[in-house]
Amino acid sequence: MREVFHETLKDSGNTMATRQRLLQAVSPGLELGGAAWDGGRGWLHRAWRRVVGVCLFMVVASFSFFVVSSPYRARITDLTVLTLPKLSPRSPSPASQKDPRESFDLPKGFLVHSPSCSIPDLDPHDPSIKRLISHPKPIICRGPPAFTSARGATLHLHQDILLRHLHVIQQTYWDKLTTTTTTSVYPAAYSSSKALPSSSSSSSTTEGRRVKVSVDAVRCCYKGMHRVEQTREKAGGAADRRWRYNEACQPFNASGTEVQEDAALVVCSIGEIVVYKNVHYFFRKRENAPVPSVQEGAENPPLGTPGATPSSSERQGRVEGAEKLSVIFIGTDAASRLNMLRFLPKTYEYLTQELGALDLLGFNKVGHNTFPNLVAHLGGYFSEEVDKTCITKSRHHDDCHWVWKDFKRNGYVTAYMEDAPGMGTFHYLRPGFISQPTDFYSRPFFLASAKEIGQGRRCQGSELSLKVIQDYSLEFSRTFLDTPSFGFFWSSSITHDAVNALHHADEPYLQYLMELEEMGALNHTAVFFVSDHGMHYGKFRATYMGMMEVRLPYIVIYLPPWFRKKYHQAYANVVTNTHRLTANFDVHETMLDLAYGRFADLDHVTSTPSEARRGISLFRSVPWNRTCADAAIPQDFCACQNTVEVAKDDQRLYPAAEFLRDFLNELLRPYPQCEQFSKVEVNSARVYHIDEELKQKELQSEVRTYLLQATLSPGRVVVEASLRHSQQDNAFKMLGSVSRVSKYGDTSGCIRHDLLRQYCYCRDQKNAQRLFNEFLKMQDGEEVGAALRKGGRRNAA
Repeated sequence: MREVFHETLKDSGNTMATRQRLLQAVSPGLELGGAAWDGGRGWLHRAWRRVVGVCLFMVVASFSFFVVSSPYRARITDLTVLTLPKLSPRSPSPASQKDPRESFDLPKGFLVHSPSCSIPDLDPHDPSIKRLISHPKPIICRGPPAFTSARGATLHLHQDILLRHLHVIQQTYWDKLTTTTTTSVYPAAYSSSKALPSSSSSSSTTEGRRVKVSVDAVRCCYKGMHRVEQTREKAGGAADRRWRYNEACQPFNASGTEVQEDAALVVCSIGEIVVYKNVHYFFRKRENAPVPSVQEGAENPPLGTPGATPSSSERQGRVEGAEKLSVIFIGTDAASRLNMLRFLPKTYEYLTQELGALDLLGFNKVGHNTFPNLVAHLGGYFSEEVDKTCITKSRHHDDCHWVWKDFKRNGYVTAYMEDAPGMGTFHYLRPGFISQPTDFYSRPFFLASAKEIGQGRRCQGSELSLKVIQDYSLEFSRTFLDTPSFGFFWSSSITHDAVNALHHADEPYLQYLMELEEMGALNHTAVFFVSDHGMHYGKFRATYMGMMEVRLPYIVIYLPPWFRKKYHQAYANVVTNTHRLTANFDVHETMLDLAYGRFADLDHVTSTPSEARRGISLFRSVPWNRTCADAAIPQDFCACQNTVEVAKDDQRLYPAAEFLRDFLNELLRPYPQCEQFSKVEVNSARVYHIDEELKQKELQSEVRTYLLQATLSPGRVVVEASLRHSQQDNAFKMLGSVSRVSKYGDTSGCIRHDLLRQYCYCRDQKNAQRLFNEFLKMQDGEEVGAALRKGGRRNAA
């Protein structure tokens, strides 16, 4: 039809042949002879209908052009979306199958653009920060490659890998292997029937007083590991940092040995010399696993309050017939979206181009550091609400309503792992959990791994700590490939301290995602690839780019292709929301929708979001003119900043800086071990430009809002704060909390307060360092009961 129409347009003149060809193109079944084309009333009637049709076409075309070109097209789209006919998500029309990403439009230079919020599209390689960006040298984890591994619940010994790297072991322990006999002393648990198969009667040969080792001389055994449980009545600070080993060290062989525990310490020896250690994690399917509960005897909080459960009036169980998508929530500490573009180019391209994942360009954090941002994701809480509403008497986090409980109640198997447990989300200055929160919980075993084979935070034996957590996630997905699962996996080992260190994660993340796809896990899994915030201290943080990046972490969401087609409206809303202002509480609601299948309810995904909830599921359309206040983003963390720089010698900044100094001194006054700041120096400042549409709502008199960065002495403490100044009464008001920009570490070791430690500079610095070191040692965890000590840590590979 289209070809005939275009050919018709080429005809010169309104001839009878033209009319016949056009009419035949539109209505091919119509006969073109006889009275139908006479010069009577029938022809006039048809001509009139044709004119009306052309007019209607012109009206529709004009309106479409207005929608596309209007700066208010997003608002018009929001108004018209609710008037569309409701199509069944199970039988979408052919037109609805078009990828909604293809038609998205946005003014150039912006990630989010509305009268309420504009977030600029900054260049990740901006010249202003070029001097601070570099590609660090590779991380080298010492020791030979692992020659033991775990698959499901089975422990394997790879003799081929051992053979290839036997010379490394021999060189490492050359001086210790000094015997003139071929007799070796093996652990008592060995018996001749269980020993490694031997191809010769001698396990080693001598060269003078040194031994040339064969594969048969290396003997391996494993000790099962257990989390040390405590009761609520006796729970203390050590409840979530203790483990124990089985007394017997069980031998295993190359054909594979099934392990009953969730983790095991592997020890390989040549005689009495320990030449290899490793920690492995295991998964097996369990029957009748307990379902975690909220605080006993407590009522579910009413809808709209922090931590309100989806079993309240809005959610009466799962939507019938909705598929159970597995969910992987995998995150990296201290990595902004722009830093992802700089240092994870392969991973980002694979996610967005190969897998079709969606980048939430307007995602804004809600808290300063890891804890407040992750508890918003996982529980829908502000951090202070956790402390006030749901922790146990011993201050553990068992009674809070974490999202994995919702998945568990809907038949999911759950897992949780962090690769830097000493500064874990629920454990740094916090006691963690009394009972393990998920079906599979690796924390005590990772603490043991750090003690047995750790090389600082970044390496566990010969593997990156990041790689260990990725392998744990992969094995969890592989074991439960046919079972709905939820996994929370968090990495701080590489990125916590350095803005450039994210470079080390690109290849591991790429391989991880490719392996997920290869095993088929991505056919039925939603992946949340996230961070918590940008780098929040150091030289980079002190720049304008650093100020913006710390507020804008990354989040990329993958949904399976069949899901995008079958639940097209829910997916289309996620696409729309990629250019809307979003925050952690929205991700929490999205995960609840996955747990309860709300994405399959078309009435739910097309209805206007309730104002009572602080988050909006990404399966629903986030309002185009959303403000930070609407998204529960505190003003001091809001990236919707139409600001201009102010000269730091501007006289109006001095009283603002003095107010900031006095404000912090007042907070620290109850802690005499902390210095009272006597001097303040302005580093930089920006002033907010308020949009005219908002000005009438906010301003009753002339008000200025400053984003101020200053250095406080003694201690050279660099902080950043948002302050509002009213000329009417010449008064300042602090907006939100104050952010620490410079690194503090052991300089605040004399105080344990989660917030105030950012500002404290201890009067006695030597004592502060001692207290900080003691605190770090306590965070390492401890082994309980008998343990292998022959050879000791000094001999670990």
